[in-house]
Amino acid sequence: MALFILNIMKHMTLPAPDNIPFLLRPVLWASEKITGKRMEISRILSWSFPVALAAGILESGVERAARKKLSKRTAKLIRMQVSLRTGCPFCIDMNGFAFRESGITGDEALALQNGMWKDCSGFSAAEKILLDWVNQMSLTPIAVKGETLDALQKFYSPREITVMGALAGKVNLWARILQAYQVQPAGFGGLRDLEIHNF
Repeated sequence: MALFILNIMKHMTLPAPDNIPFLLRPVLWASEKITGKRMEISRILSWSFPVALAAGILESGVERAARKKLSKRTAKLIRMQVSLRTGCPFCIDMNGFAFRESGITGDEALALQNGMWKDCSGFSAAEKILLDWVNQMSLTPIAVKGETLDALQKFYSPREITVMGALAGKVNLWARILQAYQVQPAGFGGLRDLEIHNF
């Protein structure tokens, strides 16, 4: 069972506007249809049309590149590592959901939760370097070591590293915005799948 402790949010979420701008309604409808959840963050961002539009373009572009250039397992590892390192309950709920379907075992998920990925035999040498790099990207202040990037380049192409970095950066951005606005988990099931009970 996971011992990962979340910073429990007990405050009010930033409210969404009563009237979503007309041009954002189809995008909001599509995101909620795809996820099957009320996407509170998309509603909140609609306070500013340019911000909502930019967020949508970033999300769509990075996810499209990840689907084309990364394995499902690699993309899920990145999402989970950032979510767990930033302690974002919404992100953990969304990105931890159905991790086994991406080829991640329960032991590997537990190692990620406890920050012990370097000692987990389930991860390849390439994945351990990747997880270390993503972890360094998720710290505040950011503390990416040159030798970590050098080691990463022994296993991955520049194109893969570009997409992996953009994916990790995008999840970091969302984690910080979601926590700043106190957005609660949407009920994807990641907290349940990862056996995190103290939320």
